[in-house]
Amino acid sequence: MKNNLSILWVLKLMVFIFIVNPTFINGQELPTILPPTPEATSLGEYVSIPVSHYTGVPNIGVPLYEINLDGLKIPISLSYHAKGVRVEEMASRVGIGWALNSGGVITRQTKGSPDEYIHNSIGFLRHDYYETFFTLEATRQEVYTKDINGEVDLYPDTFMFNFMGYSGKFSFDQRTHKPIIQGFSDITIEPLWANGGVGEIKGWVVAAPNGYKFYFGVSKDDTRIARDSEEKKEQYTYTERLAATPGDGFAPYNAWYLLDIISPNGRSVAFKYEPETPIYFRRSYDELEIGTRAVTSYFSKIKGTQNQIKEIEFDQGKVKFIKSETERQDLKGAYTLDNIEIVNNHDQLIKRYQLDYNYTNSPADNNVLPIIASLDPTSSKRLFLQSVTTYDKNGFNSMPPHRFYYNNDASLPNRFSNSQDAWGYYNGKNNGNFLTYFNYANIQIDRSVDTLKCQAGLLTKLQYPTGGSAKYEYEANRAIPPSYFENLLTQATNPTVDKNAGLLKSNMTYNGSYYESEPFTITNNVLWSTMESIVTITPPEGCDSTQSTNSCAYQIQIGSNILLIGKNKINIPPGEYTIKVTPKNKDIEDPNSFDPTFAVALKWKEQIIDQNKEIYASGNRIKHIVLNDGKDDAIIKEYDYKFPTGKSSGKIFSLTNYNHTEVNPFGITIYQDRYFARPGSPLTYEQGNHEGYEYVTEYLIGENGDEGKTAYTFTIWPDTGKFYKPPYHLATDNEWIRGKSVKIEHFKKENEDYTLIQSIENKYNYGGLPNPTYIMSPLPPDATSDEVYENTRTNHTQSLMVFAGDGDDPNIFKTFYFTAGTSDLHSTTTTSYDGVTPITQHIEYGYDYNRYYQSNLTETTSSDGNFIHSRTFFPEDITTPDAIGYDPFTQEEYQLINRLKANDLHRIATPIQTVTETKNQVGAVLSKTAQRTLLKEWNGTILPEIVQSAKGNSALEDRMQFIDYDGYGNPKEVALTNGTHIVYIWGYNGNQPIAKLVNASYADMTTEQLEAIENAITASNEDNDNCQEAICKEQILRNVLEELHALFPEAQVTTLTYDVLVGVTSMADPKGYTMYYEYDDFNRLKYTKDAEENILTENTYQYKN
Repeated sequence: MKNNLSILWVLKLMVFIFIVNPTFINGQELPTILPPTPEATSLGEYVSIPVSHYTGVPNIGVPLYEINLDGLKIPISLSYHAKGVRVEEMASRVGIGWALNSGGVITRQTKGSPDEYIHNSIGFLRHDYYETFFTLEATRQEVYTKDINGEVDLYPDTFMFNFMGYSGKFSFDQRTHKPIIQGFSDITIEPLWANGGVGEIKGWVVAAPNGYKFYFGVSKDDTRIARDSEEKKEQYTYTERLAATPGDGFAPYNAWYLLDIISPNGRSVAFKYEPETPIYFRRSYDELEIGTRAVTSYFSKIKGTQNQIKEIEFDQGKVKFIKSETERQDLKGAYTLDNIEIVNNHDQLIKRYQLDYNYTNSPADNNVLPIIASLDPTSSKRLFLQSVTTYDKNGFNSMPPHRFYYNNDASLPNRFSNSQDAWGYYNGKNNGNFLTYFNYANIQIDRSVDTLKCQAGLLTKLQYPTGGSAKYEYEANRAIPPSYFENLLTQATNPTVDKNAGLLKSNMTYNGSYYESEPFTITNNVLWSTMESIVTITPPEGCDSTQSTNSCAYQIQIGSNILLIGKNKINIPPGEYTIKVTPKNKDIEDPNSFDPTFAVALKWKEQIIDQNKEIYASGNRIKHIVLNDGKDDAIIKEYDYKFPTGKSSGKIFSLTNYNHTEVNPFGITIYQDRYFARPGSPLTYEQGNHEGYEYVTEYLIGENGDEGKTAYTFTIWPDTGKFYKPPYHLATDNEWIRGKSVKIEHFKKENEDYTLIQSIENKYNYGGLPNPTYIMSPLPPDATSDEVYENTRTNHTQSLMVFAGDGDDPNIFKTFYFTAGTSDLHSTTTTSYDGVTPITQHIEYGYDYNRYYQSNLTETTSSDGNFIHSRTFFPEDITTPDAIGYDPFTQEEYQLINRLKANDLHRIATPIQTVTETKNQVGAVLSKTAQRTLLKEWNGTILPEIVQSAKGNSALEDRMQFIDYDGYGNPKEVALTNGTHIVYIWGYNGNQPIAKLVNASYADMTTEQLEAIENAITASNEDNDNCQEAICKEQILRNVLEELHALFPEAQVTTLTYDVLVGVTSMADPKGYTMYYEYDDFNRLKYTKDAEENILTENTYQYKN
């Protein structure tokens, strides 16, 4: 069917003209959102865009070392974030995309001004206006006036933490000046104010519920600092010439690094840093100036202070981080990390890792503003990690390295290139000197996603030392747009294909009355701004643009609409068409003569998918992983992000740029303005994570074909608060309740079909709801002119506001929210299918949110109907000596439990008593057990003294007693219920047991025996070698330990020696028989030998190639 242009499409054409030549009204600006320094950003990205099936980001990393602090694991590793490389992204010291995990950091995403900003009292925490803003017009007037003058900060900053398995976000409550963690938990975060009150944040103290303390920004003793900051040295604008103004000299902190970890036993790990001061340029935005219609670019010269880890010191040794001697080529004033050395407390090298890099040069193009590229020539360089090589304890011999390979099908452009899609990734388009969302001069802006170029610089292969490898294949993220998208004007982001149609004079196209082209189709996916016609008539004399004169040889049209002569923008509604050219004088028309003649060409772009139905979103997701073990055996994992119906499960949460459209009373569409372009790191945007997936299927394919699949379902709450309508504001961030596992289903492949073999279903408890399911909405209420302020143990909702910006009325404003609360697992149902009778286990978790946030109750129901109820009592449960049944605590025991609750200890996760009861279907008790731990204070540390237990309804009985502990919190002597006493001797500075004496007690020891134990401890502390000659310190230790066998004839004595940070080197059993363990230069076990040094076992390590 052929369509004619209608009044509707004429109006759409007018809309298009309006977009290209915008006249915007009612402008409001969102706060300037500033990320942390490049180094801190690489760590913060794992909070804003977590690694999971939900985000489509695979878990890629290289573990290096692990420190053990009284059971707390402190991993040191490299991790790679495989979403993609944004054009303006700066590499960390270990290469672009990589992050060094070596402790932890708290970072800040500044929104507007820093919360504690003292200058002119602008900061969010410098006021308390929200307390009376919604009730007093005088407050509204004051805030309105200050807002107009730029003297007030309406938005709280977002802080992100990432350390030791803890990660999340928090913001300050203006009323209480307390941090509010979005997902409530039992960790506490306290700011350290420089002047004791609200002022500069010099550091943070974080207390975990198990009593560990973490000091960020400043050490516990206040002697070491590690805080990042950025100072704007100069601010630039460029239209036709460069204009510079000095910066304000203000350098607020935006990252605070972990400096100390203190265990409940008093042991510590110290993190030491060295600052570097990189100099770089950062773009703010490019903007069309009203009136002149010239484009102005805004950017700044930044002097950063970023702290790089130099050393981690613990009681058994150090981890040293050694930087390059030469400055980085991609970042002035910064250095790569070249080596990591692990040394013991005798300064002996245990292992060394060498990191090697290369730089790429960006190809020259015309899509960079020349002035900023000349100001920062390092912007053409990119730093890539090439390999990590492990060297032995001598520092010379090496194993085959970890090697990394990257996508170089398209080279990353200059860091200031404007060839960016709407999300900031490379798209190779010609966008000229400015990064905009509007056409300017003769530049047709194209911010669409290029599905291949957006993968530029991505890791594609990791080669392991063993010869095995992991290969990664990606695809562009795609997701369903939100419902409000229909009312937004956005830049086209979906990839396009070129379309064309045309007609030339030929007897093949002439039917005796007119010439006609082959039919062609205009779809709904056309980009109207790209459609143009090129029409020529030769000779042109006698023709006006519409070919209306009789002297013009031809009239050219599509359907019934005339095409103008020359090159013109056109707008044709979707439909099927032909181009028709009618001779003015058909009687003399000769189709074989080219005097006169004509040529007609149409060209346009169409999105491959309608953007109103599915959007190509930010960056990439994993599509395919091939895991090879180095022996030609491969496991393939493939990923699909659609529901079983075939519909995409992806959801868009936020957009980088948009304008809301409204129709005024006169029927004219009004476009509310928005930022034109905001390049930068992922943490520059309001929400770092723009999309997520509700349903992801992972297919597992082995050597023999398809072996099965696993389907994952996640929570996927949208961001709320009508942030997309003016006055614009930040969205209510609901990322903290997204990405939770709702269901995991395992299938096996049978007869070309998939059979469900296990299902795991989770439900969550939002805000302490009594009967939760994961589909119950935890989202805040709709915006209102009244304040919503809720600050309870299960919910925190805080109204924020933005003024409308129309006129001068402070009473016209819009509210939105900061939200936080509980979001905990309520129940897990696991069902296994054997093809006959499903076996189900249902576990429900209980909480007492009035006291703490950890689960204290599990109720397990199995398929046979039996019911297991397990209740754990923590210190906060014990409000009186007899609060939890059984024997009441003594006053001394009760006081010690209360001490665990105190803020200085914060050991509220210490289990005091657990009662487990099993019942059958009718409620009859089948069994009941209880266990209680009684506490005592040793050397200033509260530790277990007695472990009691009971069965059925019997009273608690002592089962084990800790007689004494050493100064490190290690048990020195334990008594069992059968009367047996066991003595443990701890050496190597209290880190390793060097002897176990069964049937011995300190109370019965002679002076000679006690001296022998002290001699053994001293000898172990001095042991710094591994040999058996008489002068060797390890042999001296063995000789001293051997004396224990003789001095304790009634005891069963087992003794051990070690190489610190390596392993056991010898063990003598109670009969005095000694086994030896030898390690190679890489500290891998090589030989096991008997007392006569005969080899009992030998381990060899071979690597492919």
